[in-house]
Amino acid sequence: MALEHKYLMEQCLEHHNAEAHYIEGINQYFFHNNPSKALDYLRQSAQGKHDKGEKDFRHPKMRTNVNYIQQLLEKDQKSIQ
Repeated sequence: MALEHKYLMEQCLEHHNAEAHYIEGINQYFFHNNPSKALDYLRQSAQGKHDKGEKDFRHPKMRTNVNYIQQLLEKDQKSIQ
């Protein structure tokens, strides 16, 4: 059962499913204590127009890492171009 869940979650994330990104963002933030990864997943969720992802991405507790994450994303985008 756990392997099926992991496989399905990976497939959803690969196909840019906004809800899967939201769930993984919450998982990373609260269970793995990894706010950087959480913000990345929540950002992707918000871009996918997931209402809770957009709201949580802008939450004050998470906002402390937003500037750092945005700088990294801008740097990645520049390197791609």
